[in-house]
Amino acid sequence: MNYFKLFRILLAILVAPIVPGLIFAIHDLFNTSPVGGAWYFTFSALLGYPATLLLVLPSYWWLSRNRALTLPLFLWLGMILGALVYFLFFFIGLIGADFEKVQMGFRSSMGFMLVSSLCGMMVTGCFWIIARPDKK
Repeated sequence: MNYFKLFRILLAILVAPIVPGLIFAIHDLFNTSPVGGAWYFTFSALLGYPATLLLVLPSYWWLSRNRALTLPLFLWLGMILGALVYFLFFFIGLIGADFEKVQMGFRSSMGFMLVSSLCGMMVTGCFWIIARPDKK
């Protein structure tokens, strides 16, 4: 492996997880009731870096070993991994709750699953664009 490719992968690991936080912070600049860009970066980093290291990076290495690193496949993978991260945090938060509360909470937070899936696609898409596995 050449050093430039390794540098691109390391740069992708550092930059890609905070891209959703950056996009939400830019959106928040034009909002009438801003939450604060630092909160978006913090939340994005707290969820993004562990998910990237535990889910995206092993998937990247497995797909590169099988020579299947295309952008559409990586975006689909990001959507699935984003939904997986959502389900993981949703069900951890409901440990010990009764079934009716779990059903009601799940139905009321389906929009967050869509946002989590889109954030997963942003992270994997940015990771792919920076790492550029199609370049030698």
